[in-house]
Amino acid sequence: MSEEETPLSQLDFLNAMEKRAIISSLHAWNRLRDVHDIFMQVYPGHANDRAAALSLAASGARELVAVLERVHDYAAERIGLAFPEEQASI
Repeated sequence: MSEEETPLSQLDFLNAMEKRAIISSLHAWNRLRDVHDIFMQVYPGHANDRAAALSLAASGARELVAVLERVHDYAAERIGLAFPEEQASI
């Protein structure tokens, strides 16, 4: 974001990320936030709840890695941002 741009609300920011195909959908991003909330509310001693939360977190982690890869690709292709591992090969 350049200094002249007005900061976006979180919803506007997420809509912009969806438009650019960085996140698959606002609904999918909200599911990831729900996974975070569920994972953070599990208490020690509740083994079944912890197992279910870990399963949700594992699936959420895969989606977060995919989002990170799309952010990387977007930054490299559209903004021209070079990353350290890519600079070494230039």
